Amino acid sequence: MLAAERNYLLAIATQELGLHLTSKGGESDLVQDTFLNATRDLRHFSGRTPDEFRSWLRSILRNNLLNFRRRYLDTAKREAGREVPLGSTLEAICPDGKIPSPSRVVMQAELMASLQAAIRTLPPAYQQIIELRSIQQLPFEDIARQLNCSAEASRKLWCRAVEALQAELLSQNHDISGLQ
Repeated sequence: MLAAERNYLLAIATQELGLHLTSKGGESDLVQDTFLNATRDLRHFSGRTPDEFRSWLRSILRNNLLNFRRRYLDTAKREAGREVPLGSTLEAICPDGKIPSPSRVVMQAELMASLQAAIRTLPPAYQQIIELRSIQQLPFEDIARQLNCSAEASRKLWCRAVEALQAELLSQNHDISGLQ
């Protein structure tokens, strides 16, 4: 039952952890801690449906993420050199000035979980090109050097990978309108 939720929780942990904390610990460590906490506290779970169980696991993961952040980020929060005006912080988090609602954040996390699970079903070459182009946002010339091919060949490979990813998401009845 826990294994079925692993990819979902990994996607949330990946999105929430951020690059600046991955050197301190990995997403899979947080998910494993979540599973340990859930196993320990299963007798306290009062839900009845799979969705309630998923929500309960997500709340445990969020608590683990908060504790992880506190451990590594909040320890030096009172240093004067770290202080910034509130306006610039909000602009950095929400450049368009619109703060997302909690439900929007959850929907985005679920979409990311579906997207990451679909990417893992693709052939390794497609996974690699999606990582390089769509996630690392490298230009096709740099990708071509890494893959030892032409920029045009890397562009075509990326197009085929995106088409395969879209087909995979559609075959799983996922709404991909938010990805385009």
